[in-house]
Amino acid sequence: ATSQAQGEAMKLSEDMRKARREELDLVAAEASQQICFKLPDADNATVYALRAIIAARAFKGKLLGCKGASALTAPPAPEDGAAPTDPPAPAEVDKSTPEVELKEVTEAAVQLAIDWAYTGQVEVADGNWKELLAASSQMGLEGLAEAVDGYFGEVGRLTPGKVADVLAAAHKHSAAALKARCLAVVDSDWAGASCPEGGGFASLPRDVLQEVLGRDTLRVGELAV
Repeated sequence: ATSQAQGEAMKLSEDMRKARREELDLVAAEASQQICFKLPDADNATVYALRAIIAARAFKGKLLGCKGASALTAPPAPEDGAAPTDPPAPAEVDKSTPEVELKEVTEAAVQLAIDWAYTGQVEVADGNWKELLAASSQMGLEGLAEAVDGYFGEVGRLTPGKVADVLAAAHKHSAAALKARCLAVVDSDWAGASCPEGGGFASLPRDVLQEVLGRDTLRVGELAV
């Protein structure tokens, strides 16, 4: 956990240097310092953030370069297990406030994602981890998904009875480390993982279930599927 925190601190420092350069470029171009997130699936809420920090920390750096993003729309939610599609490369300098549409995310999750972008810290809880995974996928924030993985890495968090639900979400939002953690729990306790509180493997997409059943590391004797 300590090494992960140190790595995130170094990444934050590096990204903030990028953000400062981007901020100066925006000032020189007399462009807007803000970016606006529009959330059609959250009662059309709008959330504002500092454009330079978002450019450096989110969307895998695709917004860096003081380019216009007023027409930028987040790609549709990826198919289960598919890698998120990168947003289109912005073209010319645009002095207006860029607007980015994010679908299938809540306002609270976007606010937490922005806080993470600023500070490298987020409070993951049982009531928000799914929303944070969705935000990490939509906004290209790999570190946010890593924070959720760290949450479930704590002793007692990822119980066999919860693993199917977490596995389905990790697969949907392409959280590779969390998915691997879930599969390790399945390998070690098939009986517990297949009969959890939330409906078990019946809740898994078919391709995920096939992946689970096809694993060489699965330690079971006989399966009745």
